[in-house]
Amino acid sequence: MNRSLNEHELAYVFQHLELVMDTSILKDHFIYGESSDHTNKIIFIPNTEKLDVSTINELPVLFGSTESDIFSLDEHGNLIFHHDLLKSSFYLLSCYDECYVNTKRDPWGRVMFDGSIQKQIGIIDRPIVNEYFEFIFNGINAFLSHHNKPKITKRKLFETFGLLLSHDIDVIDKYGWPHLGYKIKELLGLVKSEHSFLSLLKSTITSAFHFINPWRPNPYWNFEYLHNIESRHNIKASYYFLDKDNTGGSRYSFDEKRLVSLFKKLKNHKHEIGIHGTTKTANDSDMLVDEISRLMDSSKVDISGGRQHRLWLDPLKTFKIHEQSGLKYDSSFGFAEREGFRNSFCLPFKPYDFENQRAIDVWQFPLMVMDVTLFSYRKLDAPNEALTSIEKLLHEVEKHNGIITLLWHNSFFDETLYPKVTTTYEQILKLIEDHKAEGITGKEVLSKLANMTS
Repeated sequence: MNRSLNEHELAYVFQHLELVMDTSILKDHFIYGESSDHTNKIIFIPNTEKLDVSTINELPVLFGSTESDIFSLDEHGNLIFHHDLLKSSFYLLSCYDECYVNTKRDPWGRVMFDGSIQKQIGIIDRPIVNEYFEFIFNGINAFLSHHNKPKITKRKLFETFGLLLSHDIDVIDKYGWPHLGYKIKELLGLVKSEHSFLSLLKSTITSAFHFINPWRPNPYWNFEYLHNIESRHNIKASYYFLDKDNTGGSRYSFDEKRLVSLFKKLKNHKHEIGIHGTTKTANDSDMLVDEISRLMDSSKVDISGGRQHRLWLDPLKTFKIHEQSGLKYDSSFGFAEREGFRNSFCLPFKPYDFENQRAIDVWQFPLMVMDVTLFSYRKLDAPNEALTSIEKLLHEVEKHNGIITLLWHNSFFDETLYPKVTTTYEQILKLIEDHKAEGITGKEVLSKLANMTS
């Protein structure tokens, strides 16, 4: 990206800056250009060079300069930002890197953390766009103070920070032929598995026993447990349901009697019901609309958002499909193999449409922590290493009054494969509650955003 930002890209960055501060009274003072022949202006010096990361005051700046200070006031009363924080913010917020630079994809076709700018410069655990905005906020208040004007106050989406706890409901029955067949394939080495032969043998025997046991338990139908633990920690959760299809969808139907009954209970408990779009919907708006319609018919609720199955999305296509389908938010945007800040921002954002030079009118609540990431990809010890990693992210989110999005599958409580996983989940919720998070649904986050931006 060896050019300065155009007017559409600048507007996109300022749209997100408005989540942190009200800049409307200063609009006439902003200049994105050189600093000569100006008086009493707020000047952002543009960078027309390609990405070249420099570290200023421990802050990695993607498009910096040789200056040692982030900003300064000159003799003409101008506030000058010497490094292009706006272009650096746009590059990360808009996902420019993974749209046009990072071509590494996993076998599912998903963008990989391994090729990301976040891994390249070591910022996956830091929301540095929020840090850029903090410097802009501090610079503007220094400018106002210099001119004896009242300082602006910081906007807060949350008093402390928000928690969006979600459950992707991929499966609701554990023991049956599909589960047993897959376990046998794992045991025989016909499909790749991360688990030891001994644990696979044990889980296969257990699956075979319960396959023939008419009084078998169903640990995946654990919705009462999920509600009770969430209620204990003052959390309302978002439940995303996956439609039935022949290409990796669920094995249940939305109109099953037990599902309809579950929907009523979730509504009564003030939890959210959302869509977990099947893999093909990432490239097919008509299919996504059909799935949403079926879920609405069975649940009798309006669907505001959800998440793509397997986190599969094409950053150049899928966000526009969400917009076309009428969704108001999505929470698919996270790396499968690493927890953290995929676009270096800990607030909701709107994806950028590079083709039409505009913000796509769907909020993205970026996914920061997923159960599978912690224990399958990263193989962290439970509970200590997992809690340490999450607490590090919590500290950053809390600092910026942001939102942390946590995904925990209803089917991810298998103590045979992941010892102490249940204890870990419960300790994570207690940790977040101890940090005074506001545990709300995606639909409630939308209401907060509407109030802030109206």
